[in-house]
Amino acid sequence: MSSNKVQPLQQPSGEESEKQSKAYWDDITMDAFVKVCVAETLAGNRLNSHFSKLGWKNVIKAFNNLIGRNYKYRQLKNKWSSLKKDWQLWNTLIGKETRLGWDPMRQTINASNEWWDKKLKENPEAIKFKTKGLKNVEQLDLLFKDIVATGERAWAPSQGFVGQDVDDSSKNERRRKRKRDETKSELAAIQLERICSVVENRSSISSRGDKPGCSIVEVMKIIRDMPEVKNDFELYMKATDIMVVKENRKMFVALEDPIDQIAWLKP
Repeated sequence: MSSNKVQPLQQPSGEESEKQSKAYWDDITMDAFVKVCVAETLAGNRLNSHFSKLGWKNVIKAFNNLIGRNYKYRQLKNKWSSLKKDWQLWNTLIGKETRLGWDPMRQTINASNEWWDKKLKENPEAIKFKTKGLKNVEQLDLLFKDIVATGERAWAPSQGFVGQDVDDSSKNERRRKRKRDETKSELAAIQLERICSVVENRSSISSRGDKPGCSIVEVMKIIRDMPEVKNDFELYMKATDIMVVKENRKMFVALEDPIDQIAWLKP
């Protein structure tokens, strides 16, 4: 709708300039931004802690095309910084904890009041996660894990994550060109593999107790064998989000018939 679009202002100054720098973010725009950032990261257009000039250009264009808005570099850069801060806060909160439960209704950790009191004394800002957990955790791991690698959640070189800072500019250019030549379905497959790897290897409290055949890797293998899904970029990305939730994986497997499974995945 037109009311959701950010209209460019003519020669803004003072308070008007400050208003222009702000953007409206809901779950849909947030999910779109994260997915676009992951795609550019996997394409090799994020060097060190931020995207390259080409990376930001692609992020801005792809995001605005998906959402139908006209957000600028500064607005998306601010959201990137905000997401990184939230991701760091979430990881500080759960740290090395291994005995926490999971509240599927609120999509956050299930812990005692005493545990929360202790954590909030250490970091009051973590109160936001008491009623609602961090969204898109696995995707954010892909974006920030090698930027802020600490302790047990540090990124392992064996995972082969794209985005290392390489001094040889010619190698960078060849790598970016090679990645840009990949089809959307190939890029989606790469993204899905990374997400599955992170989900299976991170200290995830939401995936415990899976029935045989219902783990994320097992379910995603079924999906990768479905050409109708694998060759549909949007449906592939939707499956990536849906299958993070254990109940969704159980339902998907229970349907058994591939036709029913695909119909269930579609809007």
